[in-house]
Amino acid sequence: MATTARTWKYSSDHGSWTLSLEHGVWSFIGTDGITQLVDNSAFFNVKYYYSAALGRWFDLDAHPRSHQCSQWQDLATELLPYLDSILESGRWRARTIKEWSHHGATRKYGDVGNRCMMLIVDTALELNRRVGVPRCWEVEQRNMEHKADLLEAVMGLRELHPTTHWAPWGDMVDDICTDVHEAWSSPELVNVWDQTVLTQALFARFGLDNFCTWHDQAAKSKSRMAAHAALQLRLRMNLVKLICRFL
Repeated sequence: MATTARTWKYSSDHGSWTLSLEHGVWSFIGTDGITQLVDNSAFFNVKYYYSAALGRWFDLDAHPRSHQCSQWQDLATELLPYLDSILESGRWRARTIKEWSHHGATRKYGDVGNRCMMLIVDTALELNRRVGVPRCWEVEQRNMEHKADLLEAVMGLRELHPTTHWAPWGDMVDDICTDVHEAWSSPELVNVWDQTVLTQALFARFGLDNFCTWHDQAAKSKSRMAAHAALQLRLRMNLVKLICRFL
């Protein structure tokens, strides 16, 4: 019987590996040559993405800005949606947020300014949209000052309640504000005020374009795997029915 196997070969600076599909079963052949069945949940934690511009595969976790990219991902997909749900519920009022914001600033540069923090929020919202996370409508509709107040409030809550979950969130926001302030102060961006240009520059600088590429390709691969699994199940069910007809 003819083989139904298909293979996809990938390579990076760390070696090469192969993904194989045969009779609806996925397997992974690593750099050591050992074949292992694919655990879907584990497979999608392998963050290889294909760069069409360079014509090769890259490891997202090996990106020099991988830590910063992860922080942006957490801001866009976890913290902002969490803040959005709080705002939607009405638990936080503008006056309370403003009061907390007075206690919040970066530890390296102090207050980095409303425009810088608005740029951070809007860039995170753009990342949010690109990876298909539900929109943060309450955050989106706020003006520059109120968007900045949200980030300052998170850093303020870090100081007011250092033993709660606000401490790590505040540290993360602090890191991102510091990174963006330094990026905007760099010679190539210091005189740039166009928000679209700045957002594109931040996406490139912090590896967010690469993250979106990986996310899109992983989603397509996951859909492909699910389709193959469904087809395999359908074929098995039909085979059982066919066998039962002759019993």
